[in-house]
Amino acid sequence: MNLDDFDLHSRLSKLEKQNRRMKQFGSVVLAVVAAIAIMGQAQAKKAIEANEFVLRDGGGNVRAKLPMEVPAGAAPGYPGSPQLVLIDDKGKQRVKLDGGTIGGLNLYDEQERSRGSFTETDLFGSGALLLMQDEHGLLRTRLKEGEVWGVDRVISNQMHVEDADGFAATLGVANLVTTRTGEKHTTSAASLTMFDKDNNVIWKAP
Repeated sequence: MNLDDFDLHSRLSKLEKQNRRMKQFGSVVLAVVAAIAIMGQAQAKKAIEANEFVLRDGGGNVRAKLPMEVPAGAAPGYPGSPQLVLIDDKGKQRVKLDGGTIGGLNLYDEQERSRGSFTETDLFGSGALLLMQDEHGLLRTRLKEGEVWGVDRVISNQMHVEDADGFAATLGVANLVTTRTGEKHTTSAASLTMFDKDNNVIWKAP
């Protein structure tokens, strides 16, 4: 065997070794990729089940809860409703998202007094309802979509605001009664009606 043949044989041997190493490396890479894919599929199918989840901050204070709310005294097996409750750094409830039959969002001030709520329907299932309350819990602003019976009137597609002295204004449909004759009539959705503290109309347009 001359020098050229020896050099060629040496190069072929090196190429064969490199080829075997590449195949081995490729097999390892494929095995790792397959293992990661299998682990990913297993994690995607993993489910965590509980009746309540609690989120704490770095100091161990509860800052959020995800419970199943069941009314006190409810019969065994009562389905309840899922809720998401957000809590401030003083331990006060500030936001509640309710996923019950009447789903809604409720907002609270730093004294945990209800200050506003939005529901996709009301107790009568007639339309969305936005309510805003003052610091005493008194309803001051109401935005209603749809129609629902009130105490002695029908409320439909209106925005109602009221101050602490009882004076109020309604934008939209309002059910009015003429005191002198007892005649009842309903304004249009394009009406603005103002009331005194005794619920008497003091101005209306049109």
